[in-house]
Parts: sequence; structure tokens; C-alpha cells
Amino acid sequence: MINDNSAELDIEVIEEENDSITLDFEKTVTSKETSSPISKLSSNIEKNSLNTSSKSKRYCKFNTDWIKISKYVSFLQECRTDSSLAHCSVCKSNFSIANGGKYLIDRHLEQTNHKRLAEAEAKHKSHSMFDFIPPSSELTKLIAAEITLVYHGIRHGHSYSSQACTADVSKKLFQDSTIGKNLTCGRTKARDIAVNALAPFISAQITEKINKVGYYSLSFDASNKGHKKMFPVLANYFTIERGIERSVIEVIELINETADHVTASLREILQMNNLDIQNMTSIGADNTNVNYGRNHSVFTLLKCDISHLKKGNCFSHVLNNSVKISHVHLVIDVESILSKLYGHFSSSTKRVENLKEYFDFVSQDHLLLLKHINIRWLSLYPSIERLLKVFEPLCAYFLGLGDEDDFPCPPIISMFFTSTSAKCTMYFLHNVLFDVQKKSLELQRHYISIADLSRIITSLLSKLNDRLKQNYFGYQTKVLLNSLSDSDRTKLNQSFIDYISSVIQYIEKYYDGQSELAELTAVFGICDIDQIKFHQIHDCVTFLMLDVDHDKLFDELNTLQSLFKEVTAYREPLCEQIRKYIGDGVCDSAGNITGDQDDESDDEELFHKSTIQIHEKENQIRPDQLWCYLLSKSTSLCSEMMKVLAYVYSIPCSNAFAEGVFSHMKHVWTPSRNSMSNETVAAELKIRVNSKMKCKDFYSFAQSQPELIKSAKSKQKYSYVKKRVSANANRENLL
Repeated sequence: MINDNSAELDIEVIEEENDSITLDFEKTVTSKETSSPISKLSSNIEKNSLNTSSKSKRYCKFNTDWIKISKYVSFLQECRTDSSLAHCSVCKSNFSIANGGKYLIDRHLEQTNHKRLAEAEAKHKSHSMFDFIPPSSELTKLIAAEITLVYHGIRHGHSYSSQACTADVSKKLFQDSTIGKNLTCGRTKARDIAVNALAPFISAQITEKINKVGYYSLSFDASNKGHKKMFPVLANYFTIERGIERSVIEVIELINETADHVTASLREILQMNNLDIQNMTSIGADNTNVNYGRNHSVFTLLKCDISHLKKGNCFSHVLNNSVKISHVHLVIDVESILSKLYGHFSSSTKRVENLKEYFDFVSQDHLLLLKHINIRWLSLYPSIERLLKVFEPLCAYFLGLGDEDDFPCPPIISMFFTSTSAKCTMYFLHNVLFDVQKKSLELQRHYISIADLSRIITSLLSKLNDRLKQNYFGYQTKVLLNSLSDSDRTKLNQSFIDYISSVIQYIEKYYDGQSELAELTAVFGICDIDQIKFHQIHDCVTFLMLDVDHDKLFDELNTLQSLFKEVTAYREPLCEQIRKYIGDGVCDSAGNITGDQDDESDDEELFHKSTIQIHEKENQIRPDQLWCYLLSKSTSLCSEMMKVLAYVYSIPCSNAFAEGVFSHMKHVWTPSRNSMSNETVAAELKIRVNSKMKCKDFYSFAQSQPELIKSAKSKQKYSYVKKRVSANANRENLL
């Protein structure tokens, strides 16, 4: 215990000594500080070092004023979860500023990774939305290119998926082009440009032309497409630029094909297109009771509102039906024989190969038999013509079939090839149907009107009557008739007479109702204008009940006749003058639209293209285009004559052009595109049928049409936008 206490005392003594030493040191330092400035400075340094070592490091917080500094504004952001951190929007990360503040921010700014990301972002931000919008002229060219791409695709039957792929390929191929690299035309955009921009624009142009000339007529027809019955409506009118024109104004789905429903649909279509129903001159349609019945039909219902309305019967159907109903007078059923012959080879390749051996034996090229279609009775002519060309090898083939063959020769076919009467009937039909087929094809030209009906029908009736009077049905027919017995010859000859008489009676039944109108308007179907007398035009105007100034009309006729004599005296042929005025490549001599025409057609259509070639003179002049040319050359307005021409040339005498729309529909509405809506089909048909411009010329045309560019550029072209706007409008009306 004593030792422990002594130890504690020793420790206390040592501590006291240390304390005294410390006090002495402090006194010494104090005395030195007061004595010298240098000693004072050194004492401050020592004191600061002691304070620094005794205190913790400085703690910095984010200052929002730093964001306003120019070199920080592009990337610096506040970290909302921790005030000791800052956020870099370029690096997308947080970094600490707790122990350095702005110094650490500057150090982050100099990091390699930050510089690399900042450079990439600066390059990206340099492309504003305006960089993707070319200047107005470039934007117009871009939109015109997209419209042209859609136009080209529709004209050639491309799907919208194909058009979208074409646009993507163009962007890759033409990256150096401003238009090429910015071209966008996907399926939705292409479809909406066609439906809501291009088709309405073309329809508006047609409506404007019709309202300018005043008079027009409507042609319509109906045909099934699957479970739908499509109903195209066309306008027939006359313009001073092109002459007779026919355009599709609407294609709808017809639910009920009754007279009331068809009439209501026509009225609605006219109202939609802003066409005055009182300016309608006639309706052209099939010769059915629904269209032209005496008591309750489309014609009688419209006649109640339009007193001057005329019938536009389809005489192409008249000629076709005249052949159909007259077939019963023949001794030989040619139709059934043709069907059996075609069916024999269409179902077996082996039989065709066996037949080729007979063609080789007689040194004749192999030709396929053509199918006769029941609803197209004039298809008999090409079928018969082909059968007569291959008659000898075909006869040898069938008569060579024995009972041991898989398919022995049927008795009716054996009788046909061994009967002189059958062969005589074939030659008879070949001669008579040639005359009928030729006139039918003439009626199907798109520029034929009521002014040509008298010339076409009277010439056909005259030729058929001459055959009856002279009892002449062709040389081969006469030779074969003379080889028959008297009884067979008399019976067969009488059947030929009955056949032609039946054809004549059927044609006259329909023509008698139109003969007065056709004969009075025939004065406008000739090209010798200087031979026209004013009383002929006066009688026509009186019959049509047109309100014109007759004195002014007389002066205008004299002016145009003098002008006709003047232009025919030029060294340049008149047909060449008209061609230059109308324009190259618009219509050929047969009235077909030239240029970008669709050559696609199936085999059946190729087979039924008539072998009759109507050889027309190269310098043929169309009367309607001749009047156009004279009206354009005249120094006076000639408004009264223009009114008469517009009325006469608007009346059709055939519905062939309306039926031709279904051929276009067949090419547009293919099995691979069977989900197309009625609206899309209607838009594509309007573009295909109404526009005659070549694809390569359409681009320049589109750039010159500000309304078309505006509608294609606007978001309103999209169907979903239109539906939303329509729904909002309906909601506002309800409120």
C-alpha cells in the first residue's frame, strides 16, 4: 500500500511540473509576439494549423445560382434527393460537390466521358424540327412527289404496301436528294392521300367543267363483287377542250336495286357533287324494266322532275340480245356444240397433245378454241371464226376417236362434223355476225353519242335487209346450200331468213322509240359542216325544247361554216390541226385513251378481243373535236351553238363505258386486296378512269396545283382525324 501511494504522488508531481513548463512556454511566446511582427505572423500560422487540425472538413451544398452560369447551364441540374450532389443531364448521372463545390463541377466538366457525350448531344440538338421541314418550294416538291407516287401506284394497280416499300427503297437509293431522303409514304398516308386528297381534287375539277358547260347526262350500271353490288355512276358531257368526255363521279354500294332506291341514290350523288338536276339531259343504262319501264322506273321517276329528260338506251345490249333471241330459229344449236368442244379440251392436257398431232399432220399451227360466254352472245363470232380455222384437224381428231378410247366421240359432235347443214350454219353465222359485231364495237367507242346512232343502226339494218332481199348469206354458205337436197336446202334457207328477220325486228323495236331524236341530231354526226342547213339545226333545237336565240344561232352557224372553209384551205391537213389543238397522246383514232394504259388482262379477256379490225383512215376526224376546234378558233363567243352542242353530245347511245368501269374494278379489287373498303375502291376508280395524264407528267402538274398540295399536306387528310372532327361536330350539334 505504501508503495502504491508513493507512485501516485510521483505521477501527480510530474503532471504539475508539466503544467508549469507549459505555462512558462506560453509566457515566453507571448512576450516574443509583442516584441516582433514576424513572431506575430508565425504565431497566427501556428494557431491556424492548430485550429484546422482540431476541426472537421468543410461541407458544401448545391447552390441554385450555379445553374444560371453560362458554362453550366447546358448540363448542370440540382439533385432533388441530396443537396451535396449535382446532376449532369449530359452524363445522366449524379456527382458529389460536398468537399469542393464549384471546383468539383469544373473538374467534372473536363472529364473525357462528359466531353464525348456533350459533343454528341450538341450535334443532335443542332437538328431542330425545322431542319426536317424543307423550304416552301422544297416542301411543295416533296408533297408533289408523294402525290405522284400514289398516283403512279393507283394507275398501275399497286397495293399500298407496295407503295410504302417503294418509298423506303427510294430513300435508300436517293440519299443525296433532299426529296428522296425526306420521302415518306406509308400505307396509311398513301391511302388517305388517294381517298381524301387526290380523288376529291379530280372530282372537283370534273364538277367544275360540267357546271361550266351546263348540260350533262348520267350513265350507271350495277354488278356483283362477292356479296356486294357495286353501282358506278358516270357523267357524260361535252367540253371545248376535249369534245365528248365521260367521267366517274361516284361509286357506291347498292343495297336495293329497285327504281325508288336507284333514283334516291342518283339524287344524293348529284347533291353531293353540286350538280343541278335540271341540267341533266338523259340517263344511260341497261334496257331493263327497273331503268326504263313504262309505269314505275328510274326514268319515269326522274321525268316527273325533269320534263325534257331523254332516254339513253344501250344499243350495244340491243344488238347482243337480238342475236340471243334469234338463235332459236336455227336448225343447229351452235352454242351447245361450241361449249362441248371447248369443255372437251379445257379439262385434259393429254387430249390437247393428241390434237396437236393432227395439226402437224395437216401442216397447220395449233390454235386453241375460244370459249363462248352465255351472257355475251356476240362472243359467238370469234368462237365460230376460230372453229372454222381449225375445222379440218378438229374433224379428223373427233371422227378418229373409237369406242376403245377413254372418251369416245359424243353422238352430237359426230353428227356436227359429218353434217353439211351444221357446217353451212357455221358459215352463215360467220357472215351475219360479222356485220352485227362490227357495229357493236363501233357503238362501244367512248366518243359515240346520239348523233351517231342513226348512221350506225340504219347502215346495219340496210345491210341485213339487203341480205334478205337478195337471199345472199355468203359465198361458202351458198355453195354448201346447193350441195344439199331440196328439202334440206329449203328448210335451212328458211331458218336463215327467220334468223335475220328476228334480228331486224328486235333492233327496230328499240330504235323506233329513238329514231326521231337520232335522225334530228344526226346533223352533228357529220364532218362536212359547210353542208349543214340552218333548218336542220332549228328542227333539232325545237325537238329538244332548248331555249336559244335563233337569230344569234344563225349568225354563229354562218361564222363557223366560214371558219371551216378557211381552215380546210390551209396547207396543213385539218386532222393535223385538230390533233395539235386537242393534244398529242390524248386519244387515238379509235377513241381509246393512249399513254399509260393498263395492258393487264386475263386470258379470257384476251380471247374475246374481237378479231375484227376496223381499219380507219389515219386522218379520220371526229365531229365533236372538229366543233371544238372551230369554237376555239372563232373570235366570237358562239354561246348559243355551244349550248346546242353540249346538249346533243351529252346524250349517250351505249352503256359500254359504264360497264368498262367494272374491268378497272377487277384490276383494282383483286383477291389479294379483298379487304379494301368501298370508299377506297371508289377513290381509286375515280383516279384511274378520270385522269388521262401520264405518270411522268403528273409530277409537274401536281406542283402547279396549290389546292391539291394543301389538302395533301394537311392532317385533315387522315381518315381518323376526319372522323374525330365529324364526331366533335355532331356532339356540338347535340349540345
